[in-house]
Amino acid sequence: MQRLRDGFITTTHGLPRAYWVLWGSNMLDWLGKFVSFFLTLYLAEERGLSGAEIALVVTLNGIANVPSLFLGGFLADRIGRRRMIVIGFWLIALALGFLGMARDMVQIAAASLFLGMVNGLPRPSLNAMIADVVAPEDRKRAYALNHWAINVGAMVALPIAGQLANTSYVLLFVGDALTSFAAGLLVLALIPATVVVHQAAQSPSDKRPVARLEVFRDTKALGLVFLVFLYGCVYHQTRLALPLDMRSNGISRAEFGLLIGLNGFLIVALQMPFTRLTQKLYTPHVLAAGSVLLGMAYGICAYLTTLPFYILSITLLSIGEVLFFANAVALMADLAPIAKRGQYQSLFMVAWGPLAWIGSSLGGIVLDEYGRVALWMGCLILGGIIAFGWCLLGERLRGRAPAPALVENPA
Repeated sequence: MQRLRDGFITTTHGLPRAYWVLWGSNMLDWLGKFVSFFLTLYLAEERGLSGAEIALVVTLNGIANVPSLFLGGFLADRIGRRRMIVIGFWLIALALGFLGMARDMVQIAAASLFLGMVNGLPRPSLNAMIADVVAPEDRKRAYALNHWAINVGAMVALPIAGQLANTSYVLLFVGDALTSFAAGLLVLALIPATVVVHQAAQSPSDKRPVARLEVFRDTKALGLVFLVFLYGCVYHQTRLALPLDMRSNGISRAEFGLLIGLNGFLIVALQMPFTRLTQKLYTPHVLAAGSVLLGMAYGICAYLTTLPFYILSITLLSIGEVLFFANAVALMADLAPIAKRGQYQSLFMVAWGPLAWIGSSLGGIVLDEYGRVALWMGCLILGGIIAFGWCLLGERLRGRAPAPALVENPA
C-alpha cells in the first residue's frame, strides 16, 4: 500500500495548479457522458425511430465532429484556449438540451447535427492548454493522468447512466448538460487564459499568421498523424470486427461485457505505473512498443479463440493503449509551435477518432470477405509496420527541442 501511495505521489507531484483545473474539468465532463451510452436506445424506445433513422442521426453526429475538431483547434489559436474550452462546453450543454427536447425526426436530426458540430470544440483547446501550462519534461505524465481521468470518468458514468435511464431518459440529458456546463464554469472561474498570439511568445521562425494551417506544412507532424491514424485503424477493431469474431467463437454476452470492462479496468490500474516506468524513455520507442503490443493483441485472435486467450488479447491491447495514447499526445504537443497548438491537437484528434473509424468499417469488410485469420494476421503485420514507422520518425526527431510551456497570463 505504501508503494502505491508513493507511486501516486511521484506521478502527480509538481504539476501546476492550472493543470489540475483542466484535469478536473475533463474528468467532470466525462463523469457526465450519459447520453452517448444510451442514445440509440433512447431514439428507439422513447422517440420510436427506425433502425435506418437512428443510423442517420448517429451518422450526422459523427460526420459533424470532424469539422468541429478542426474549428475548435483553429479558434483556440485565434481567440484563446480558455475561451474555446468554456464556449465549447457550454455549447455542448445547449446542444444536449435541444436534442433532449426534439420530438420528430427532422428536429432530432438537426439537434444531433448541431451536437456533432460543437462536440469537438473544447477538446483541442484543452490538450493545447495542458501544453501551455506544463513543462515539456512533465507532459507525458500530464497527458497520461488526463487519459486516466477520461477512463475513470467513463467507467463511473456508465452505471450512473443506466440508473438514470431506468428512471427517466430526461435525466440523462439534464445530467449530461449540467456536467458540461460545470466543466466550462470550472475553467472560467479557476484558470487564467494563456498567451496565444503574442510576438514575444514566438520564435524568429514562427512569425507567420496563426490563421494559416501550418500543421499541413510540418512533415514530421504529418508523419506522426499518419502513424496515429494507422494505429487507430487497428485499435478500433474493438468496435465491430472483434465483437463479431468473439460472438462467432462462442463468447457469451456476459463474457463479452467482462472483456470490455477489463479494458477500462486495466487502463485505470496500469496507466500511472507504466507512466513512471517509461517517463525517461525516448517517446517514439515507447510508441513503437505500444504498436507492437497492439499487433500482438489481435494476432493472438487468429488461432486462439477461447476466453482465456481473449483475456490475454485485451490485456495486451490495454497495455499498448497505456503506452501509446498519452505519449503520442505529448509528442504532438512537443512538435507544435506555441501559437499553433490548437491546430496540431485538432488534427491529432481527427486522425485518432473520426478518421480511424474507417479502419473499423474496413475490418468488418475484411472479416466478411477474407475471413478472421486474414484480418487478425493483417493487424499483427500492420502493428509491426507502425512500430517501424515510429522508429524512423524518432530518428528524424532526435535533437529537436520540444516547444516550451507558456507563462500564465491572467485575462
